[in-house]
This record gives sequence, structure tokens and C-alpha cells, in this order.
Amino acid sequence: MSEELSAIYKKIAAGKGLKYEFLFSLEGLFLSVMDFDPVTDEPLPITVDDVLLNIHSSSVLKNNWQNDRMNHIVRFVSSAVRNLIGILHEKNLREHRITRPEQVREVDSKSMMWLAKKPGFTVKQKIASEQRMMGVYHTTSLDTAENRLFKAFMKNLDDLLLEKENACRKRGADISDDDERFTSIVHRWLKSDEADCIGRWNNTPPNNTLLNDKNYRKIWKAHLMLQNLSEQIQNDLDNIERIKTRALFWLTAAKLNFSKDIRFRQTLLFPDYENLSLTKDAGLVGFALTDSWEKFSVSANADAIVLSLNGKETEYSLPSDVENLSDVLSCAEQVCADFFPNKKFEMKILNQVQNDESKVQNEDGKILTDKTHSVAAVDLNAVFPSFTLGDRTKGRFANKLVHQSLCLEQNKKNVWLPCSSSLSKLFFTKSKNIKTFSIHSFFDERLRSEIDSSEDKNAIEKACADFARITKETLRCQKCLYITSDDVDDFSPSVNAFKHSMNAAFSKTEILPRSIAAVFAKFSDVQTRFRANDEITVRSMYDDYEIRT
Repeated sequence: MSEELSAIYKKIAAGKGLKYEFLFSLEGLFLSVMDFDPVTDEPLPITVDDVLLNIHSSSVLKNNWQNDRMNHIVRFVSSAVRNLIGILHEKNLREHRITRPEQVREVDSKSMMWLAKKPGFTVKQKIASEQRMMGVYHTTSLDTAENRLFKAFMKNLDDLLLEKENACRKRGADISDDDERFTSIVHRWLKSDEADCIGRWNNTPPNNTLLNDKNYRKIWKAHLMLQNLSEQIQNDLDNIERIKTRALFWLTAAKLNFSKDIRFRQTLLFPDYENLSLTKDAGLVGFALTDSWEKFSVSANADAIVLSLNGKETEYSLPSDVENLSDVLSCAEQVCADFFPNKKFEMKILNQVQNDESKVQNEDGKILTDKTHSVAAVDLNAVFPSFTLGDRTKGRFANKLVHQSLCLEQNKKNVWLPCSSSLSKLFFTKSKNIKTFSIHSFFDERLRSEIDSSEDKNAIEKACADFARITKETLRCQKCLYITSDDVDDFSPSVNAFKHSMNAAFSKTEILPRSIAAVFAKFSDVQTRFRANDEITVRSMYDDYEIRT
């Protein structure tokens, strides 16, 4: 028999729910790296690199148990709750009232039947006998089936949120401002006049009006999730050994990923929300630099993780006295130190990683400042582009402009999912289901002709958007001048897609052929020798002709 969530929060508040705090922190570890569809709440595919970079968030390192399944439901439904509070559905009511004749504006057959029973031969005589008449009045009511569901859901949600907030305060756990505001919104609405006008929910099946509205549909989905929440928590508790082993597996892989001598092969993962799993088979393949790049693997079975390198397999399991996520993290660090004793692993949390990605290196390897520039020029003729900022500071991109998409069949349709990463080893590129694009694909004539004839327009657009995003995050400027080869085809669909992505990323962009950029560079070198009234001739020499300007 599963224990109710409200009772679990009461145990935590009393200091008797340590096993639940550990379980909820494990739930938060997996849910924090999952990406969910905002409409259906189904977990979306995610790349290995995204998981490994995001796994060490600040909330994980602080061992927060607040980021549990309940928190996920609140995140999913909060926008729908805020939208519905202001625009609840109403239904039109048709009422009959007996009132003075001059106040009646509409009558129907029921009014005439009532009038027929009164004494008199004419309508005037019948009305004059009592100076009363039955009329039709139209009003609106909030007491609809979907609003009854909304009220029942809000009541259940309010009870759980108050118990959780009390447990957080008793245990000294942090409560975010967003959570406090949302709890206050729910509590205030339940005490409002609108809530008093709505009747009791009788567990009736959802009607078409409810299912056709995106906000009420979210409420119905969250209502079902709340009903099954206690059983899910009990199922997690029954499988906590497996969940702890998977947590050790991912924390170890994330720790290894921070070494410059270790790279994991990039692949797509398909998380399972019900079972708190990021992939069906817990196994990763990568490459470690010893004397040369050697293939190694990390996998997990029921109660241990296995690391393999050069035919040597070593199994690691968690001690029986592990009671919190910090202990699991310490075990992961010990596993890395034991298996790779000569390598350094620099632990970073998520916000530090993001800040480092926003910085770039100059030609001497020094980190450039993080300020925003008015203009920057970037040479897009290389996978690692070089650039010059407005203050004439020069540097090179930290990320490759390489993008890959994997084709998967979903609902009998081929869907291209982006899976590129500058940190992981790339996919097996000879597969027909994998498309690889680099910046050369758009500005090299031979490669451009291939992708222009391709029908995978969606994959091309995603690659363009990815390149524009990396350029924007690296340069951090308002105007971007990007240098390309001289033979760029302005009518190419792929080139136009890239231009649209750059225009969307920057306030102003301008494409600059390499020959023109070379002329400008030459002028900057010799401009001190120019005098007034000097004439400058630019000679563009080709195989069979010459142009003088």
C-alpha cells in the first residue's frame, strides 16, 4: 500500500523521512536534465553531451530534495493555472422569473403556459389580475464540468504545496520565489468568490470542451499525475537500489567528461519519466587518451557500474551506508580517481559551464572579457572561425561549427533530431540516417550543391540556427560582419537559410566576400602613406580577364 504524499511531507517535516529526502533528491537529479514537451509533458530526446554538461547543477550539489516529481508537476501546470484564473469558462443559463410586467424583456412557451392559468380572457386582463408576469432571463455561471475539475485539482494541489512548504521550512530547505508566488496564487484563488460559485467535481469523464482547450487539457493531465503520484513514489522506493546505481553511473560519466583526455561518443537518449531512466540500456562508449586514443566504455547493471579499457573491466558498487546524494557524488569521484589515477577531473556546476561557454579565447589562449561589443567581424571559412571584435581584439571560436542530425521514425514520419556537439566524438558519419553539416557546407561550392539538392530542409535549417546561435554566444555583438568565399551563390537555398538565421540572431548583419576584406586589410596597413587627392586603383585578376576599379 503506497503512502500518501501529504503524509510523506509530514514525516519529512518531523525529521523522520530521510529515506524520502534521499529518494526525492535522486528524482531531482534525473528530472533536472530531462527536457519535456510543454504541451504533452512527454520527455524529449536529449544528447549525451547535454546530459553530462547539465548533470552537475547547483541544486544537485546542494542535495536539494525539493526538486521531486511534485515539483515537476507544478512546473508543467503553472502556466495553465495562471492563464485559467483570469479566463475561466462560463456557461449561459436560461432562467424564468416572476416579476413586474414592465421588467420583462423576453417570453417563451413556458411563460405563456403560466399566463394561461391566470383568470381573464385577454393577455392584458390576465396580467392585470396580479400585476405579475413570468419572463426569461439570461445569465452566466462558472459552475461548468471543466471548472469543477479545475477547483478539485487546485484544492489537492494547495494541500500538497502547503505540506511541502511546511516541510521545507522545518528542514531548513530553500524555497524559490517562484514556488512561493505560485502557492500564494493557488491559495488566494480557492478563497475567491469565483471558487465559491463552482460546485463539486464528481469524477466524471472529460468532455470535448475540456479536451479541446489547451489549458484545461493540461489541468486534466496534471490531475491524473497527482492521482498516480503516491504509487509512483512507492515504485521508486521499491527500485531505489537500481536508481542509486544509475545515479552513480551518470555522475561518474559526467565527472569523466570534464577531463580533456576523455571524450564520449555522441548519441541520442530517450528518457523514461515513469522509471526515472535517461536511457533504456545504461551504457556509454568513449575514447580515453593514454599513450594514444583508446576506446573505453561505462555501463551499469542492477547493482554496480562497470568501466572497461584495453580489455580490463573494473566493477564498482555503492556502499550500503549511502544515505544522500552527496555520498553518491563522492563515490563517483572516487571511481574516477581509481580507474584513471593519472588524470585530473575539474568539477564544474552548470552555471559555471554556461559562463565559460560565453567566453572565448584569443590567439594566446587567454580568456577574453565578457562585455558586449557594437560590431565584430568573423571569418567563416574555417570550422574553428577566427574573429576580430570592435576594440580590435582577435580570437578564435571555442566550439566547432559542425552540426549533425539523426533521422528517427516517429508516428510513421521521419523526424530529424539535432545531436551535434563540439565536445563529444561525432556519430558514425557513413550512416544514411545521419546528416553532417559544417560551415563549409554552405560556403564551399562543391558541398553546397549537394545540400541544395537535398530534401532535408528541416535539418539544414536546424544546422543554420545552431551555427548562428554559437556565433551570437561567442561574439556577443550587435552588428556582425561575416567573411565568406567570393563565389557565394546568393540564390542558394542553404545560403539564404543561413542568412535568415544570422539576421534573426543579430540586430544587423552584413556578408563580406574575402577579396573585399583583403582590400580593407591592405588599406589599414598602408593608409598612413596616403595624401590628399591620391587615387587608388584596385585590380581584380582572374584566369582570363582583369577588372580595374
